[in-house]
Amino acid sequence: MKRLITPGFVLATLWSTATLIWAGPIEIENTRIERTTEESLIAFVDFGAGTFELHSNANDLLVDAEIRYDRKYVDVFVDYNNRRNQGRLEMSSELDSGRMKRNLTNDWDLGLASDIPVELDIDIGAAKLRLDLTDIQITRLKLEIGAVDAEVWWDQPNSVSLDEIIIDCGASSLVMEGLGDANFRSLRFDGGVGGFELDFSGRWDQSATADFDIGLGSLELAIPEHIGVRIETDDSFLSSIDVDREFREVDDDVYESDNYKTAEITFDITIQIGMGSVEVRSIRR
Repeated sequence: MKRLITPGFVLATLWSTATLIWAGPIEIENTRIERTTEESLIAFVDFGAGTFELHSNANDLLVDAEIRYDRKYVDVFVDYNNRRNQGRLEMSSELDSGRMKRNLTNDWDLGLASDIPVELDIDIGAAKLRLDLTDIQITRLKLEIGAVDAEVWWDQPNSVSLDEIIIDCGASSLVMEGLGDANFRSLRFDGGVGGFELDFSGRWDQSATADFDIGLGSLELAIPEHIGVRIETDDSFLSSIDVDREFREVDDDVYESDNYKTAEITFDITIQIGMGSVEVRSIRR
């Protein structure tokens, strides 16, 4: 079921409700999807500009979303289906670039169930982004962001293994916290022009790998001292890499923590950098 939200549209079925509320030029759509036979959920979000927030639901709904947008400049699309016990959610907004106004209203608040495995695929253009992934069973995360001010965090350990994190950043400011609670296996990070801060604090239930490719941006990594870390770098004379003294250089452009060969959990990192800067810090647990 795919639909363009239009004025006066109301949908009610056994599994979901979508209600449109008129508020002058601003419309408020509430979309609520109840869980039936779903054993997992894949969510695709394509968001142009505005404010986007995601978090776990405080209720029993599979999806609970509120979207506030200016109907003169923004079209909102929502599509959901359940195939073979896998829910598939697609949400997007299209902006009328020819009629854009300065203070555009396009604010999304998306809540997802906390008791079902979730794959997230999020593409954000120019926006303020807040992803609170605490209490969501994330198994895969793909995040593509353009000119975005973004914060992503975990406050508690992910109860399932997060097989893959893929992040592609443009001219963005990105802060990620609690990555040790994400329970991830693999992280791939491509950063263009911007500032990127990744804090790997958390419980760390398994070893992991990370590959970073940084162009003109600055990358800061904070890693708990009890994790065994190996860092391989590939830089140029136009870049700078600053590694804490807790990491010894064991070969050309290769660094290891003293506990790398004995630690129960290890973190293998490769960093390629063009004209940017990288700082790696060791932090107390």
